[in-house]
Amino acid sequence: MPSDPQMAEFVCEMLQGLGEPRVRRMFTEYCIYLKDKPVGFVVNNTLLVKTNEEMRKERPELPTQKLFEEAVNPMWVIEDPDDRKTVRELYQMARDCLPAKRAKKSSSNRARKRINHKDGEGSPLRDPVVMGKSVLKD
Repeated sequence: MPSDPQMAEFVCEMLQGLGEPRVRRMFTEYCIYLKDKPVGFVVNNTLLVKTNEEMRKERPELPTQKLFEEAVNPMWVIEDPDDRKTVRELYQMARDCLPAKRAKKSSSNRARKRINHKDGEGSPLRDPVVMGKSVLKD
């Protein structure tokens, strides 16, 4: 059963002050971001917090659940979503401990490289190491 959008907004309101909280719909559920970093999910109206090994060692008593069967890192399950202190503490820990989101390569750089290859500039076919000196006689 999909999560209610009101639940995602409720969590977002609780996280105000921790760094620009926002919610984004993913499939039929919601991803929670702090400072543009994905830190958790609302799945079937259950709050999940992304973790890594270091975080789980620090708080081994917290229940965990995998988002999907093949997931590498289990997530913490927040059993009482009305416990504002715990919700804020765990999402803040995720914000501080999880790695930053990797930047995507811009498509303009790829297009520029293709253009350079079109006129032969930078092409491996013009490289004497690749093609051998005898092939590249001008």
